[in-house]
Amino acid sequence: MDGENSCDAGLTLIQETSREQLEAIDQLQAEIKKRTTQMNTLHQRFAFLQIQTLLDTKKDDFIKKQIQHTCAQYTELNAASMLTEITRLRHHIILYKEVNPDEQVANWSALDLLRWVYKWKLQESLTNFVVTLRIFLTITVSTASCERSFSKLKLIKTYQRSTMSQERLSNLAILSIERDFNVDFNSVVEKFALIKSRRI
Repeated sequence: MDGENSCDAGLTLIQETSREQLEAIDQLQAEIKKRTTQMNTLHQRFAFLQIQTLLDTKKDDFIKKQIQHTCAQYTELNAASMLTEITRLRHHIILYKEVNPDEQVANWSALDLLRWVYKWKLQESLTNFVVTLRIFLTITVSTASCERSFSKLKLIKTYQRSTMSQERLSNLAILSIERDFNVDFNSVVEKFALIKSRRI
């Protein structure tokens, strides 16, 4: 255009690279902040599920507050029952530690605790506690697997493949996302051959 210099036409390679790097850093910071916030929310809601906290009788007030907060979020839980169940759980774990002194109970994760409860068939006497553990263990902190699925869709449906049907796109996406499954191709070919031979 009239009055413009050649440097106004666009960014140089170094400027473009620098801009892209800064965008990537900004996005990384935003993701870290978002996931840290989610982790803090989970910690505020479920910190009492740590085995060290559960076994520490000095933290009863903290546990009681956290249970009330958690039960307010999840209506299927009963705060009074959960407090009783935690007392019962403490007695079970103390007895277990006496019988198995070599077991490092203090290092158990929430999943280890849940497995222990099921191993000793205590789920009936600790119903609210088991539900809380299961809720905690199924909450996803990140959406990385979902984001990967959409990234795969971008790779599958490109500009050249814009006329692909929805069913084909869905099937190709499932094949791409779930590629870790082992498929016995010989049995698939045999089944396919049987189907084709019946049609003839």
